[in-house]
Amino acid sequence: MDKQIQDTRNFLSKYLSKSKDYFDFNLMNKKEIRIIVDKENVNIGKSSDKGGKLRLWDGEKFLEEASTKYDIGTLEKNFDTLQSRKNLETVSNFTEIKVDKKKDVQNFITEEEKTLTLEEKTNKIKEIRDTVSKLDHVVNCRAAFIEEIEHHLFVNNYKDYYQDVIGKTLVVIAYIKASNGEIKMAYESVVSDNDQELFSTMLNSLGSIKESIQRKLNATKLKGGKYKAVLSPKISGLLAHESFGHGMEADTMMKGRALATKWSGKKVAEKNVSIVDYPNIEKKHGFFNFDHEGNLAKKTYLVKNGIISTPMADLYSKTKLDLGTSSNGRFESFDHKHYTRMSNTYFEEVDKELNEL
Repeated sequence: MDKQIQDTRNFLSKYLSKSKDYFDFNLMNKKEIRIIVDKENVNIGKSSDKGGKLRLWDGEKFLEEASTKYDIGTLEKNFDTLQSRKNLETVSNFTEIKVDKKKDVQNFITEEEKTLTLEEKTNKIKEIRDTVSKLDHVVNCRAAFIEEIEHHLFVNNYKDYYQDVIGKTLVVIAYIKASNGEIKMAYESVVSDNDQELFSTMLNSLGSIKESIQRKLNATKLKGGKYKAVLSPKISGLLAHESFGHGMEADTMMKGRALATKWSGKKVAEKNVSIVDYPNIEKKHGFFNFDHEGNLAKKTYLVKNGIISTPMADLYSKTKLDLGTSSNGRFESFDHKHYTRMSNTYFEEVDKELNEL
């Protein structure tokens, strides 16, 4: 943590602990590297996004000020601006913000292990591309490496949190040509927080890519109708995310766009079926220690023992709908609005044999 961030943190902690109004502040420094290679091209891109956002609850909604600067002078100016905006507006029905008032200070600092150079990473990806390209029936291979490093400070009237989040993803897509001339795709992905582990895991996964290629070549189109299906972990995770996750986002419920509102507390599956959203799974793409509203990572059961259970919520929708706490208040960038968003959404494991499933 650099000195400027620490100075900002010290100032905010003292200022907000004395404030009668609810404020929160997020400082985000995100860096990204993308390396994409295929049969003919190598594309390398770098990007960064750095800035802070201050919010004030006026009793009905959040007022916000975002800036790429976060020195004390800029923060004082943004505090004054938000107070002035609040004083100019009339709040017809004041609602107390539903926030945890327990004082807490925590650091989640990750010491990044020795990383490969950009050239070494590019050469590793080329090696994987060349290896997959030599497999039977493969006409092209695309490999993509994505590295995201996030330094994040959150401070409100009660919480003072800092975290480093490191995510590295490697994706390999093999384009294969079937006997009828149709082009199909075989896909493999690996997530880690360590370069060496990421590349070695992918190289060790080439056997599964071969199997996937063979399955694709032998696959036939299904006829229309109803089937009993046992899904792979990746597809069941996709089902949990798309079919249940989005329908359990409280900001969507507020707009009347979620069927789960009508099914709350009702049975939708067998009693051994539970669907969870949980950020704190290391080396997964949705990992974080706390969300962008200072909620420590926790399990949220969307479906518990077959029954529709707890919606995921951001602070605004939680307050308006009087919901319990979840760690799902997130934004895409420091100057974007907070929304309810998933992290790692999945079916919980159960001890069942294949014929039982």
